[in-house]
Parts: sequence; structure tokens; C-alpha cells
Amino acid sequence: MITDLNEILVEWSYRTSDGKPDVKNNAKLIILESVLNDFGWSREARAELLSTLMEVDIVRKKQPDGSMGSSYTVQKHNPEKGQVLVTKNASDDDVAKVTKGKVDKEKDKGEEKPKVDKKNKELNQDIDTLEQETFTQTEIEPSDEEFEKNNSDTAAENQINFEEEMKKFEPHKFPKKYLKVLGRMLNTRLPLTSKTKKLGHFTKEGGAGEIRSQAGELVGMIASSIQDPNEREEFLRTLENHMDNNDNKLIADKGWVKAARQNNQAIDDSLNTEFPDGYEVVASSWDVDNEAEALGMKPPIQKNKGESTDQYMKVKTPDGKTHLVEISLKKDKNIRLTNTSPEALVKLKNFTDDEKKELEKNLKDKKIEDVPEPGDGKTDIEDISFSAYADYQKKKWLKFGNDNRGDVIKLIKDGKIEKDVLRKLNIDVNNPDERVDELLNGKGSSRTRNKLLLQVAQQTENGQKVIDEVNSNTKKVLSNITQAIGSEPVKSKMLEAVREKLPLRSLVSGEESMAVGDFMMDKRTMKKVFGTDNFDDIKEDLIVDESETPPVIKYIGKGSDEPIVIAKINIREEGVGYGQSIRFDMSLSNDFAKKCKEAHKTELKQAKRAD
Repeated sequence: MITDLNEILVEWSYRTSDGKPDVKNNAKLIILESVLNDFGWSREARAELLSTLMEVDIVRKKQPDGSMGSSYTVQKHNPEKGQVLVTKNASDDDVAKVTKGKVDKEKDKGEEKPKVDKKNKELNQDIDTLEQETFTQTEIEPSDEEFEKNNSDTAAENQINFEEEMKKFEPHKFPKKYLKVLGRMLNTRLPLTSKTKKLGHFTKEGGAGEIRSQAGELVGMIASSIQDPNEREEFLRTLENHMDNNDNKLIADKGWVKAARQNNQAIDDSLNTEFPDGYEVVASSWDVDNEAEALGMKPPIQKNKGESTDQYMKVKTPDGKTHLVEISLKKDKNIRLTNTSPEALVKLKNFTDDEKKELEKNLKDKKIEDVPEPGDGKTDIEDISFSAYADYQKKKWLKFGNDNRGDVIKLIKDGKIEKDVLRKLNIDVNNPDERVDELLNGKGSSRTRNKLLLQVAQQTENGQKVIDEVNSNTKKVLSNITQAIGSEPVKSKMLEAVREKLPLRSLVSGEESMAVGDFMMDKRTMKKVFGTDNFDDIKEDLIVDESETPPVIKYIGKGSDEPIVIAKINIREEGVGYGQSIRFDMSLSNDFAKKCKEAHKTELKQAKRAD
């Protein structure tokens, strides 16, 4: 069961757009439900787990005058934050009374309900964000002393007193704890180590994700809080000068400073157009629930936020009203729009007998190769099946490991296997025998075990043969799947899933915006590109063109005289030679990026730039 949970967590991470599993994010919990289904969990087991994860407590908090504040909802009661429990695991009716809203109760009537956007984007106008504890807190864990000790072997040669440098940009309109977090990143050099690649090395608060991207997002978020373009530019140049003093070999690098400069100019243009009478940036925050609440956003945050939001901004218009702005930050146009698995999209195992017959008939016209497992000498659905591919890889590496047990033990003892692999598999380098035998009997994470055996194969005389066999089989499977997406009913099922997974709905509706390098994808630019702001119409005009290499998603609607290539499809192996995972990626096409950039120029009013 533990093995399953580890593998489920890995798969859940892969399927989320940002690689960050989050039990407080309802959209990501839906992805988890799909993962659990793919792992064979029953409907009852899935429902029980999700119900537990989605529990909501109602709490109150003591106010400065000694009175108790109004009731509000949290994911889990936390007395350390001064929360007094009112109702544990509140019912929908209880939550509705507190939030003064209606909570949908699912009633299985055997029919699909239309989706209704019930997200609450209105800010509490009475909250003074900069006075909230979330924004005033300065101390974080680990302490400065502990961090300096832990970071001693990766400290930058030339240090910056970031908190001191930032005094010139007061008042700070972002959570002050990030002065320490970003300062620590700016004082940590490359290459990444097992410690420095994790956010937990710099702060105990925060989730999973690629550390350099997180550093870049922090730079962009702090930059967005500095409204004056000249002051913002001074801030960014301060960072660049420090990076130059360290040969740009820091956790936070100049590439992300450039992205922050471009992203924020694009955001400026969008805000300048959205609020033509002017606006004031009140505060900026990261995509963290308590920070969003401090802005005045009403919980549950994960229900009310956009699907790909990286940061929030709170702006005030001349009428005195504050508004929420949600932004997804992209360094440049080289971005993945989705990251899932072909199996999750199509769900071959749920095909009816008639659908299987139709597919097998249509596959005969394709260059589908017979692959193990089962390697039965004929081409059929199993030859495009993820499970067959994974079973083959697992069995192949286990056989190799058992045939070469002595080499496995020797290479571990000689220190020839990556330490991170040994740690994940709980192998004692001085006494590996018993644990290795457990692994070779099928225990532990298949993915990591395969990686161990791949490293053994790379260092043994007969190892190249099994590497070649595994890679050859994978190449065939990838080719088979790529061809199969053009065959019915796979094509229709995949297209319907893709239409929903493309992050266009929230952009078209204006729920959130996406800063991509130096241009903005927002409701105005999307309407210009597609010729409509009706997402349902856009969705119906999306097609898969498998005749191109690689296959592409095209828009054939009224937004252009000719089809617009929205995304390129890339079907690839995750963890080459060992990962037992095939990914279905869609990356932003140059064609679509060009159209969006042109729309930015025509539809958005350019804001003031730095002198």
C-alpha cells in the first residue's frame, strides 16, 4: 500500500500544471480522484479519502479588543494561529450560513449537470491588508542562525544584505517574510544540491515545485508590488548587479529578473486598460491561502481562485473600491499548457466492447508495432496501453537485477549509485544486502528501483543490452500512441479531454490573466485572437491535426481567416529508461504566441515605462 501511495503522489504531481499536489486545492483534488481511479481504487474508497481531505472546519478568532471575530471557514482548525473551533467537519448548510452563500449538494440523477461558476471574486473592502499578521510577520523558520549553518557549504561568495537594500523601497506591499526568503535565495550559489533544490531549505512555509522557478516567481511578485516603473527598475537592477557579482550562478538568476521586468510591463498594460481612470497597487502576494485571505479574498480560497494563478494583486480605483487581480506568470513562450498522461485523457480500460472493436479496426490502417507486454504477435489495444508498457519495464529491470545481484551490491558499496536514489529506497550503503533482496522481490517504488538498476546497467558489461531493449520498446509504444490519437474513438475522447484541460476558459472569461514574457493573455487579447469571448464556442472549434509532426491542436473558428495552431502535442517518456510513465504535454505554439502578442499591441493601452 505504501508503494502505491508513493507512486500515486508522483503521478499526482506529474498531472498538476505546476507539479504541486495540494489537498487544499479542489481542482487538484479532482485530478487526484482521476489518479486514484487509474490505480484501481474503488468509487467508495476514492470518495472516503476525498471527503476526508476536503473537510472544512468553522472557527473564530480573538480580536485586538478582546472580542471574538466573525466565524469563518478553514481547511483544518489550527489553535496555534488563535483559531477557536466552532464546528468541526462542517456540513454544507453550516458552511453556507458562514459564507452567506449557497453550497451545491451533489445529487446523482444519472445525468451531467451544467457547470456553473460560483467563484467569489469580491474582496472584503474593510480589510487593511498591510496590517494583517500575514503581511507584517518578519521571522521565519529556519532561523537566520540555523539557515547560515545549513547553507555554509553553498553560500554565495559575495553576499547581499537584502533586507537592508530593500529599505529604499518602503513601504513594502508584500508579505515581509519574503525579504528573508528571497534574500536567502540570492545568497545561495549553484549548482543545486539535495538541500538547496527544496523550498524547505529557505523557509518551512510553502509547497513543492522547482526552486529556481519559485525564486523567479518571488522576484516577479515583489516587483509587481512596486508600482512606480522607475523604482521597480531600480529594484531589478539591484538584483542584477548582485547576480553579476556572483557570475550569475545563484538560485535566483538574471533570466528570471528579465522575465519579471517583461511580465510586469505586460501586467501594467493590462491593468492600465482594465482601469482607465487609474489605479493604486495596494498589495501583492504569492499563491498562498492565508495571503489571499489577507488581501480580502473570501475562503475557501482554492474554490474561488483561478486554475493556474501564481500571484495575486490587490488594486484600488479612484472610487475607493479594491479589486482582485489573479495572474499566472510564465518566463517566456516556451511553456507547457498541460502535463498529464495519455491514459488519463483517454481511459482505454473504460472502453466498451464496441469501442474496442472500432479502435482495433482503425488501428489496422496505422503503422502500429507489436510490443511486449504481452508481445502476442498481433497489433491491438494492448500495444498502445500504458499498463502494458509499464509492466514490461518493471519486469525487465527486475529480471536484470536478480540476474546481476552481485553487481548491484558491489556498486552500492563502492559508492557508484546516486545518494538520492539510495535514500529514497532506504538502502544502507554499508549493509545493503537485505534491502536489495526486498527490492528485487518487487518491494519499494518501481520508478526509483528501476532508476537504481538502470545505473547498475550503465556500469556493467552486459547492461547495455537491457537498456537497448527497454528503450526500443518504449520508442515503439510512444510511436503507437502518437498514431493512435488520430484513430476513432481515441481521437474524439482525447479531443474532448484536451478541450477541458487547455487553460483557456479562465483567460477568456477574465477570471485570471497570464503574463507570458512580454505579452499578456487576458480577456481582451483572447477575444481578439478567437473572435469571440464565448468559451463554449471556442471549445467546439478546437481540432486535433495528427497529419503534422508532432500532432497539433488547431482553432478553426471565426477569429482568423486560417486555422491557428494553439498547441503542439508531445508524447514522451518521463524518466527515460526507468520511469514507467508516459506524459502527454501540450506546449504553446509559436503561431498562437505571435497572435497573442499582436493582440496585446492592439487591444491593450501601453502603460508608462521606466525612464
